[in-house]
Amino acid sequence: MRRTVLILPTLACNANCIYCYVDPTLKAQPQLIYQSFERVAQRLQEYLCNNPEDEINCLWHGGEPSLLPLAYWEDVETHLRKYEVSRISKSVQTNLITDEKEKYQWLLDHGYSISSSLDGSFEQHHNGRNISPRQYKNLIDNISYIRERREKMGVVCVVSRAQIYNPSSLLNFFEDLRINVRFNRVVGENWENHLTFREFYEFLEKIAAEWLNNPLSTISVEPIESDAASLLGDTSRSACDRSKSCMNYFLAIDPEGNYYPCNHFVGDKQWISGNIENQSFDWYWKFGTESVNAAINAVISNCSSCKWSLLCSGGCKNLALSLSLEKQSEYCDAIDHYFQTLTNILLQKQHG
Repeated sequence: MRRTVLILPTLACNANCIYCYVDPTLKAQPQLIYQSFERVAQRLQEYLCNNPEDEINCLWHGGEPSLLPLAYWEDVETHLRKYEVSRISKSVQTNLITDEKEKYQWLLDHGYSISSSLDGSFEQHHNGRNISPRQYKNLIDNISYIRERREKMGVVCVVSRAQIYNPSSLLNFFEDLRINVRFNRVVGENWENHLTFREFYEFLEKIAAEWLNNPLSTISVEPIESDAASLLGDTSRSACDRSKSCMNYFLAIDPEGNYYPCNHFVGDKQWISGNIENQSFDWYWKFGTESVNAAINAVISNCSSCKWSLLCSGGCKNLALSLSLEKQSEYCDAIDHYFQTLTNILLQKQHG
């Protein structure tokens, strides 16, 4: 079994994304509250010894992990060696807007994969993230540097009204950079550029029609690739938002060592389910997910009657818990149209 531990050593950030889900008061806290990685390394070693068939992906998130000094990352490696932690992979989600190639080089040299966020051209990216031209140049330069060092790199593209009018151009943008992309719907219903579920999934349908019919494409496009594979019978690559039991595979640790179901729950204290000082990872995955799984099962109890239930599984569980009945209906209508459109594209492709 492969599980993911999301490590959030800081919630501070050097960007100002309009739609950021981190509470602004939390982002103003000191950069690093939970000072040492040693307790994390102890818990990793403890879990992996008790579960010899399992692997863990450690994903540093935030906040902005690149704000952490090199001494923090050296501390991570020191304690991984001290506790002889093996069977883990290491990855960092960072905005790459600073000119710190030496730090990125250090991370790459020590086996970390680096992913980022890129919403398209400067105008599209600036629309939701309020960054300067210089910061955008740093982002593009850093992506090029990482691509030179690594065969593959992936980014998240947050889709708002700035992205939906020319899907073909946006897809070509990522093709030209030769980077894999995952399209996510922007969060934040009160932002003027937010999208309805129908608008977002219609955007994905247009991307799918072009990308799935392009035999020369060299990039991965999610969630389309995994959704198409699921429709063809391979559900092994389904992302967390298509998993019925995602809570059993993820754990987020905030700067104070609190356990949450994933990074989207961080800051909402009703979902704290333990702390790294007192509870093991084993304990969390056996007992700490009971309340959130009960809440999710109550929300998606009607999904079993939907023909796409095995593929959709109620969507992102954090999102599902926040939707009104009206919004749930809008989501279901949009996802139904998307999966049917995707099915038709695949059938047309099979029959030439």
